Amino acid sequence: FGARLDCALFAASLSLSLYGGAVAHPVRAVDFAGYRVRELWAGSEAFEPYAFTTLRLLDGLQGAVVALLEYGMALQALPLTALYMHIASGVCRDSEHYLAAQTLAIEACAEAGQIHHAMCGLAAAYRGTNRPVGALQPTGASKPEEPLAYACHEP
Repeated sequence: FGARLDCALFAASLSLSLYGGAVAHPVRAVDFAGYRVRELWAGSEAFEPYAFTTLRLLDGLQGAVVALLEYGMALQALPLTALYMHIASGVCRDSEHYLAAQTLAIEACAEAGQIHHAMCGLAAAYRGTNRPVGALQPTGASKPEEPLAYACHEP
């Protein structure tokens, strides 16, 4: 298949290894459909926001997820999309990457047959749920005042 797919599969394996440090995270890849990472390890954060401006990790995570989806490996992409969403929203507070991660997570859920989680992700994206607003955001960014109600549970 090529070096691009090999690197994406390696990134997916590394992301599963990160989750292995805490009991609270899912073990199976399919269980990452609709899963939202609050923290990688209880009481500590593994990543510092300033490191991502030079390393371009968010771009790399996005590229790895896209490659996995292009090769039909949505199941392997699910843990990586959860990590991408966590770093984009919880660490870097980057709205653009968070929306990209959310879109890729919805696609991965749909392709992995997790339609309920895909629809809930779509509803959350539409409402702007969990969208990061903070110091690294462009000025004028804000959350919607009244979120719309849907029949999906919050992940």
